[in-house]
Amino acid sequence: MATTAPSPDGGADGGTPRRPGPFAGVRVVDFSSFYTGPLATTILADQGADVIKVEAAPAGDLMRLFGHSRGGQAATFEGVNRSKRSIGLDLKTDDGR
Repeated sequence: MATTAPSPDGGADGGTPRRPGPFAGVRVVDFSSFYTGPLATTILADQGADVIKVEAAPAGDLMRLFGHSRGGQAATFEGVNRSKRSIGLDLKTDDGR
């Protein structure tokens, strides 16, 4: 599972620089999956929050598999998880806890 970390001066892909928003300095830990939860935390990230998406390892969020994909990632997943960092945790192991 890839981990992305948007830089303060641009996206993970070096895209448009981020502007500070009303949630700058706020950290959000996102345990949601599928559509509505990730969309809500994306809106927070778009407004400046530091959002960390936590996914179950090794498979990750099942939404990665739904819809049209390019490079193994579904476009819908990419759209509702932009501007976030992500981490995969396996809570069934000692290292994951």
